[in-house]
Amino acid sequence: MKTYLQTRRAGSANPSTDEMRAALTELSGSDAPDAETWLEDENGYVLVVFGSGRVALLGPDSEEICHRKRVSHDQALELWQLLQEGRRDEIKQRLAASAFLKRNVIPGIVVLLLSLLYLMNAPHNSDDPIA
Repeated sequence: MKTYLQTRRAGSANPSTDEMRAALTELSGSDAPDAETWLEDENGYVLVVFGSGRVALLGPDSEEICHRKRVSHDQALELWQLLQEGRRDEIKQRLAASAFLKRNVIPGIVVLLLSLLYLMNAPHNSDDPIA
């Protein structure tokens, strides 16, 4: 799929992996967390990477479809490569996985740990053979 990479300084049609990696390196050298670089596909989908580590997938209408925070440059590069391959559904899954963990798995682990702490500190009956 045809893509276009826009960096802070220039743009590049159908960028190579090295060009995309260089764009991410340039982004990390920025002092501004809102600095951005992005890859756009021929259908108008855009995957924006911010200096803060936030990544957002935008639709052809420029509406945000999904995003994720604290994305490493290696992960961002993988996401850009998926966009080049036209695998937008996989991008959505990867970006949404973080939100699912925060919403469901992490709170569940916290409840489990608090329950275990309660049980460990609960008074035990000395007549109880299990205690």
